[in-house]
Amino acid sequence: TLIALEGSIQCSFRTLGATNLAHLPVPHPISKPSADFGNLFHGNIEKYFLKLKIEKIKEYLSYNELSIKEISYRLNYNSVSHLSNHFKKETGLSPSFYKKNKTKRTGLDSLG
Repeated sequence: TLIALEGSIQCSFRTLGATNLAHLPVPHPISKPSADFGNLFHGNIEKYFLKLKIEKIKEYLSYNELSIKEISYRLNYNSVSHLSNHFKKETGLSPSFYKKNKTKRTGLDSLG
């Protein structure tokens, strides 16, 4: 399922580190899994991961335990402004506005 896929991906990121993922062996041409993914989730892998990242930001903001700076560090953004710009572009809201107003999150099963 979608949630199992996300858990597997997060585990891989934690275990290997995002920079090491490029060194993983690819069992078949990348175009095949990419096309399969696109057909299944109605978009490309990159856009899906960006949506997951936005939902993770929303999750952290709703916990109200981390600063935006800490969230940007945890999610490998270059800066707080990069996270803020990406978040606003995707949601129409600034992270601080979202945090103050506890806006409803999108379920992971509806990201496709």
